[in-house]
Amino acid sequence: MLNLLKKLTVVTSAWLVTLFSQTGAGCQSLDGASMFRANPARTGVQQTKGLQKFCKVKWKFKADAEIESTPVIADGVMYVATYSGYIHALDLNTGKEKRSPFQDKNRYKFSSSPLVAGKTIYFLNQDGYLYAFNTSSSKGAWSDEGVRLGQRSERSPVVSSPVISDRTLFVGSSDGYLYALNDATRKTEWKFKVEAGIGSSPAIANGTLYFGADDFYIYAVNASTGKQKWQFLTRGPVLSTPAIADGILYVGSWEGNLYAIDVNTEREKWRFKTDRPISTSAAVYNGLVYLAAGDSQLYAIEATTGKEKWKASALSCMLCSPVIAESVVYIGGENILKAIDATTGQQKWQYISQAAISTSPVVADGVVYFGTVDGTVYAIE
Repeated sequence: MLNLLKKLTVVTSAWLVTLFSQTGAGCQSLDGASMFRANPARTGVQQTKGLQKFCKVKWKFKADAEIESTPVIADGVMYVATYSGYIHALDLNTGKEKRSPFQDKNRYKFSSSPLVAGKTIYFLNQDGYLYAFNTSSSKGAWSDEGVRLGQRSERSPVVSSPVISDRTLFVGSSDGYLYALNDATRKTEWKFKVEAGIGSSPAIANGTLYFGADDFYIYAVNASTGKQKWQFLTRGPVLSTPAIADGILYVGSWEGNLYAIDVNTEREKWRFKTDRPISTSAAVYNGLVYLAAGDSQLYAIEATTGKEKWKASALSCMLCSPVIAESVVYIGGENILKAIDATTGQQKWQYISQAAISTSPVVADGVVYFGTVDGTVYAIE
C-alpha cells in the first residue's frame, strides 16, 4: 500500500481520485440487500447493535493480499475481497472460511465492495468485469466469465461499487459510463456518459441515481430511463459516494468542500469547508452529517444549517469513511480504530491494529470488523 501511495503522488488527479473513491461500509440494508455504505441511499447507518465498550479481539483472518474493499455482511457471512482476486466467505462467529473462495480467473484486484442480494453475490474487478455467484455454492449464477462493463481507462482501475433496484444493477466505470445492467438477461439496459471517469458509487432514492465524477460534476439520472435530471458543478473531482437523507444530497469534493444539495431543486443549501481534500463519504444520522476529511478530523455538521457541532481527532485514511451504529460513530485511520459518541464527540474507546487500516468499519450485532493493508480482517467486541 505504501508503494502504491508513493506512485500516486506523481500521476494525475483523475487517477488519484478514482482509486480512493471506495470508502464506505456494508451491512444488511433495509431492503434486504447488503451493500457498500449500508443501504441504497448510502447513508452509512447500520441498523444493528453497536459496540459501546471494547473488550477483546474476537478473531482475525489472514488473507493472502491487501484488503482495500470494504466487506459486506449477509446472513451471518462476511464477504471480503482482496488484491489477489479472491472473495472470501467468512463465518461471522468464528472467522473461518465457510467454503472455497470465489476467484477471479484472471486474478484482477478488487477495490469495489461486493453486493449481496438474495442468494447472489455480485462483484466487480478493477478491469471492469462484473461477476455473479451463488452464495451457497461458489458457482457462477451467470457464468464464470462475468460481464464486461466497458473498457477501463489506461491509468484508472474500476472501483465503483454496485447498487441494485428492481433487479437492475447500477455501477460506474473509469471509462466514463454509468451502466444499468439487467440481472436476468445480463444485458445493458442503458448507459450514461460523462466527460471523465466515475469512481463514485451511485446512490439511489425515489427512482433517481446520484453519483459524482472526475469531471467535477455531481449527476442526477432517472434510474428507469438513464436520462439526466440535473448536474451540479463543484470545484474538484468528486470521489465521494453521495448520501441521501430527507431530500438532501451530501457529498464531498476533492477541493475540500462538503456540499448539501436539494435533490428536487438542484440548489445548494450549504457547503462546509475543510482544510484538505475530501475523498471519503459522509454518514447521515439523527440530524447530523459526519465527515472524515483529509485534515485528520471527524466533523459533526448540522444537516439543516451546515454549521459545525463538534469535531474530533481522526487520523487520516483516504480509504476510510465513518459508519454509525447505535449512536456511535466508528472511524479508522492509520492503525487506530476509534469509537466516538455521535452526540457529544467524546471518544468511547479505541483499538490499535498491527497494520494500517485500509477499509471502513462494518458493524453487526455488537462486533466491529475492518481490514488492513497486510490482508488481515479483524473482528473486535
